[in-house]
Amino acid sequence: MARKADPSDKLIVSMLRLVAARGWAAVSLSDIADDAGIALSQCYDRFPSKVTLVSAYFAKRDQAMLLLVEQDRAQNANPLDADMAQDDETVRERLFDVAMARFDAMAEDKPFLIALQNTCRRDPALSLSLLPAWRRSIRCVLEAAGIDTSGLRGLLRQKIYSGALLAAGRAWLKDDSADMARTMATLDKQLLRIERLHQVIPTRC
Repeated sequence: MARKADPSDKLIVSMLRLVAARGWAAVSLSDIADDAGIALSQCYDRFPSKVTLVSAYFAKRDQAMLLLVEQDRAQNANPLDADMAQDDETVRERLFDVAMARFDAMAEDKPFLIALQNTCRRDPALSLSLLPAWRRSIRCVLEAAGIDTSGLRGLLRQKIYSGALLAAGRAWLKDDSADMARTMATLDKQLLRIERLHQVIPTRC
């Protein structure tokens, strides 16, 4: 028997499609529920606003990113020298790989993300309401790269790397190349710029 689609997944898919086609402001929660074939009452019980739906979307993509990172590490792992390889790999290299995995996880969602970005530029209130989801994603990226995000040092690391990942994300949204050369160049430049701070702010407490 085929597995029944999860209502949350259906709502997210509808949101991605409608916002990409119409723009953020032109899509209501009711529109999304109708497109997904789900009663508004059921939608509202799960997601009382479009922002909560976006937060759920980012959480799913963060999970997809983690799975990609785990799969890549499993494929490239050598049981005889796995610990040595982890020690030899720099923080910048680990962050680079994790960030690129996140872009891969969101690759099919670019039209939606571009529409969302365009609205955020004009709507500071929307940007502020999405900050918790963004901070969660930043923590997820850093932890996947083996960087502790707890305590005051963790907060500082999140702030430092947030700017680097934002710059790389903007480049990625404009990058139509198959090899993502522009994205990788921007990300590498940003990470190189802050690599020197690791002597002042150790990656492990």
